[in-house]
Amino acid sequence: VESRGIVYQLIARFLKDAKPKVEVNDNRIQKVLSHIRKNIYKTADIDSLAAISCLSKDHFIRLFKKEVGNTPLQYINQKKIEKAQLILITEDIPVKNIAYLFAYEDHSYFNRLFKKLTGVTPQQYRELYKK
Repeated sequence: VESRGIVYQLIARFLKDAKPKVEVNDNRIQKVLSHIRKNIYKTADIDSLAAISCLSKDHFIRLFKKEVGNTPLQYINQKKIEKAQLILITEDIPVKNIAYLFAYEDHSYFNRLFKKLTGVTPQQYRELYKK
């Protein structure tokens, strides 16, 4: 029962910021989204994503933004930060290592991006939610 309560608290923290799942109608973009999910811990390369979708780089970015609502890099950064949030409150990995885990070579950039998307730094996030 106690474990279930802990899981519910953890889930509740993420659900307050939850957004409805994006419905993507274009198969080419679905293929790219699948690739992003499978390779979330690697560096994103727009040229390779465009190649996966069999589109030119400019057309790919326009179509991706139309289908998903964000540019490919905005989407990838958002997904990486979401995963980082989970790691921050479930593991005791240093923030610097989490940045490197998600292929951010500059951990200060990771900190700035995290704060931009969540409103707090990674360390503040960990202290807020890891109780």
